[in-house]
Amino acid sequence: MAFLVIAYGLPLAFRLPMVKDHLSSSVISVDVEDDLKTVAQLLSRNRITGAPVVEDGTVIGILSRNDLLRAICTVPTDASDQAKEESLDKIRGTKVWKVCQDIGKPLSILPEASLLEATKLMTERKFNRLMVKGQYSSMLGIISSTDTVFSLLGCDAASARGIDTSLHKFGNLPSGTRDSSEDAESSAQVRGRGRRPV
Repeated sequence: MAFLVIAYGLPLAFRLPMVKDHLSSSVISVDVEDDLKTVAQLLSRNRITGAPVVEDGTVIGILSRNDLLRAICTVPTDASDQAKEESLDKIRGTKVWKVCQDIGKPLSILPEASLLEATKLMTERKFNRLMVKGQYSSMLGIISSTDTVFSLLGCDAASARGIDTSLHKFGNLPSGTRDSSEDAESSAQVRGRGRRPV
């Protein structure tokens, strides 16, 4: 029986997952004139790390958590507490269009592209999400690095529920302080276990 062959010469039965199968079509968006405090509240409420930026109903970019981090990092660490708070307050009121590096040049990918292609594009361009657009259509949704990583490494909701997390917990951090000699001895033991025999 002949296999139907697709890109890369792989049989259809073994084709790589495609973007269209994993995109999020129900997307939270932010307005280009929203302030960063509002945006942070929106991202926190929806447990997401980025969102499309909309102006007059048109997507003009994608805001990421890295954009917010870059804005926060402009606060001088050696300033007084009052100066830091004043700087942070100013940042909270900053508009999206002032910090989003993707404005006017949103990175997009076709729905028929493979997740491997999407992952490579995000890595090369240092983006965590891409707009998914058809060749002659408007935005269909968003694909994120979380979507691509989990899918390509074989993690779906059902398999994730089957993981016994008790085997992977670090445990409670010790309360109070320990004697420095105990810390040194413990560190030496850990380092010793990590060495390879010569």
